[in-house]
Amino acid sequence: MKLVIVESPAKSKTISKYLGRDYTVKASVGHVRDLPKSNKNAIDVAAGFLPHYEISKGKEHVISDLRASAKKAEEVLLATDPDREGEAIAWHVAEALGLKNAKRVVFNEITETAVKDAMQHPRAIDQNLRRAQEARRVLDRLVGYDLSGLIWKKVRYGLSAGRVQSPALRILMEREREIRAFIPEDFYVITADAATAGGVPLTFTCTDEPKTQEEADKILTESKSNPWSVKDVEESAVTRTPRGPFTTSTLQQAASSRLGFTPSRTMSLAQKLYEEGHITYMRTDSMTLAQAAQKQLLVVVEKTYGAKYAQARTYKTKSKNAQEAHEAIRPTNAAAALAGATDEQKRLYRLIWQRTVASQMASAELLRTKIIAKVGDGKTVPDFSVNGSRTVFDGWLKADPGAKAEDVELPKVAAGEKLTLLDIRSEYKQTQPSPALLPTPPSSRRSMIAAIPSAKADHCARPIPEKSSARFLKKTLPNTSATHLPPKWKTILTKSQTAHGIMQKPCVIFMSHFHATWLPKKTSPNSPHSETHPKTSCAPSAERRW
Repeated sequence: MKLVIVESPAKSKTISKYLGRDYTVKASVGHVRDLPKSNKNAIDVAAGFLPHYEISKGKEHVISDLRASAKKAEEVLLATDPDREGEAIAWHVAEALGLKNAKRVVFNEITETAVKDAMQHPRAIDQNLRRAQEARRVLDRLVGYDLSGLIWKKVRYGLSAGRVQSPALRILMEREREIRAFIPEDFYVITADAATAGGVPLTFTCTDEPKTQEEADKILTESKSNPWSVKDVEESAVTRTPRGPFTTSTLQQAASSRLGFTPSRTMSLAQKLYEEGHITYMRTDSMTLAQAAQKQLLVVVEKTYGAKYAQARTYKTKSKNAQEAHEAIRPTNAAAALAGATDEQKRLYRLIWQRTVASQMASAELLRTKIIAKVGDGKTVPDFSVNGSRTVFDGWLKADPGAKAEDVELPKVAAGEKLTLLDIRSEYKQTQPSPALLPTPPSSRRSMIAAIPSAKADHCARPIPEKSSARFLKKTLPNTSATHLPPKWKTILTKSQTAHGIMQKPCVIFMSHFHATWLPKKTSPNSPHSETHPKTSCAPSAERRW
């Protein structure tokens, strides 16, 4: 009998059906070990940032049960999720159970073929991957825990800081400054409903935006008393290529804009779809597809839409920091256009299916069209126009019509064609600043999701050399003085606080109304964190290098 350990109890039930009686599948129910709540015992900085782990509260019975099962098993296979976190959980389980030469199996989709194939190709735990997770956890502790506690005491209870919160707060702060500095201007938007000779209604917008009510009223009066006609039609052929399959970030953005789901809701639904075997693993930054999956998709396109719609395509992630450890998010069975237990799951699955199938289809051919209308002889009133397109070949839009968004389908008209005015109106408006990111409507959530990865890469993911921290921060943040601290923070960051190890390495703090660079104070020559100490704290030992 072989023991397979996964993270989720729901996943264990599905995998048990595939593996049969020769395997026992049990769940660790997430992490089984973690750093202590108190930072005093959590990380030994002097020993090279050495973490000290303990069994998570409430997981004692899980460890006891797994240990008893492991003793009876011929072989133990660790089948946690195929990412950093999953690799770390596998290592912690192996450590907690005392497994020697623990074997690791990985699958990106919970299908019978993928699971059985993974069992035939076990490997060792990827120590580099689990150390990467450990480094993030240690960084969260050294920065987030202590810094959040300091902010609680000195600013406001409940605030937090860390790898993600800091760049997110910087984005919010910069947007807030733009909003406060913005000076609104008055203007009027004039729109007119008109019909073509064939009776097709169109909504035109005046090309000028008058600044006063008098100017707007003059345009309305002249427009009502003069005949309308098509002045010109501008057309240009354009090709719209399909977007690549979803990554975690693009799935969250699309689900927010097209389904109205929050990022957390999207990931919760995707987790259920993954555990039920409907989609591949949902935490990925890769846009690649397995060859077998691509072939299956092309077959589905040909059968559903016709051979002229099928076109094999390969995608590559543009992000420099992408790991591309596994596939993009896709259906495990491309032939299944619908899947999921609830309405929300079905809607999200349909979105994933449409995007994946469309990624292997021919480009759409459109005529980008602009119809310009004139009033009378066109000399006393500004022109009116409407923008849209005419579809020549729908291509991938056949599978994903929602991607066309608000693009207006325009009829074919000719210059000189008479138009019939149905209605005309003016609307008073003011220029608006960029929208606030909080509270977060779907559009703002999309902006935050798209902005955070680059902000993290720019401000949080780079190593900071301790001896050249001021120079490095000046280069990274050109608009920030690396030695500047607002008066309020000068009183907060006392010598005793920095000496007690709240932060031995540089940290950039971003607050809503200011951002400050916090540099460590020089410590005594006897301190293990002194710049003159032969064993600097910024150089962990070879065994703990991340």
